[in-house]
Amino acid sequence: MYVKLVKMQVIPGKEEEFETISKYNQENSIKEKDIVRFDLLRSKEEPGTYMFYEAYRTREAIEAHKETEHYKKWNTQTATLLARPREREEWTIIAPEKL
Repeated sequence: MYVKLVKMQVIPGKEEEFETISKYNQENSIKEKDIVRFDLLRSKEEPGTYMFYEAYRTREAIEAHKETEHYKKWNTQTATLLARPREREEWTIIAPEKL
């Protein structure tokens, strides 16, 4: 199992647009065969800060996700909404062992 955390800072005033586009990506991503979780989170402490929590069954699923139309659409449409580049971290799930 592979987990990615993707943190994004949105330009003030662009939050609603970002959320609409990101919900579309989330709703379609979770339908992908080897995606276990694909959550969109908003920070309570940092206005305009969002995170995707993504859990994949395989490393290949991560690359396959980047080739989907919904990801490409999201990536293109959010490019002008971000205040700075996305921050990405990859994690491995230790427990629970099976998801």
